[in-house]
Amino acid sequence: MKKILLLVILSPLLTEVKTDDQLWYGIQIDKSLKNLGIEISKENRLKDDYNNIHKSLTELSISYKIHNYLKPSAQVRNIQYNDKFKSRIGLSNKAVFSQKKIKYGIKTKLQKDFLNNKTPENLVIRNKFSIEYKFLDFFEPYLSYELFHELINNNLNFEKYRVSIGTKYDISTISSLKLFYCYSGNFDKDDFEIINIIGTNYEISF
Repeated sequence: MKKILLLVILSPLLTEVKTDDQLWYGIQIDKSLKNLGIEISKENRLKDDYNNIHKSLTELSISYKIHNYLKPSAQVRNIQYNDKFKSRIGLSNKAVFSQKKIKYGIKTKLQKDFLNNKTPENLVIRNKFSIEYKFLDFFEPYLSYELFHELINNNLNFEKYRVSIGTKYDISTISSLKLFYCYSGNFDKDDFEIINIIGTNYEISF
């Protein structure tokens, strides 16, 4: 962990730095059946200072809550670029620890992309740490930190990290709006890319 933190701090100073501003916006529909959860989401992402479409995502996720510390889920995602298409399968587990109005979350995810539904890419392992505070019954700010590692030739390589801050505002008993800012640091060979992301997501739950 100390090596990763040192790499995060020094990388912008030791490599060529590229920057971009992006906008992410989407909608998500959640259906709960006791311990079973089904999510369908659609998201668009703009890049190049919000001027061009980067990609469009459609995802189906199914989860089953066994315990607060054990909530496995499976995801299938379609990713449409201007010049290519990718599909993704993912497996994850989320553990939640509650303390009064504060929730701590740890999520581990394994994902694999397939270019044009044929060519498999490297396995990516994601670890996300989050904290949420229920400030009011309808207002929940949060902070998260996520690490991405890519498995290349049996070696686990640090790929990127994301630091996010945002809030979730309940519009009604079944709908909410999430607003967030994300700082992403991406490692690409000898380059280091900083992406500033602002985003919004409308959620319907029933």
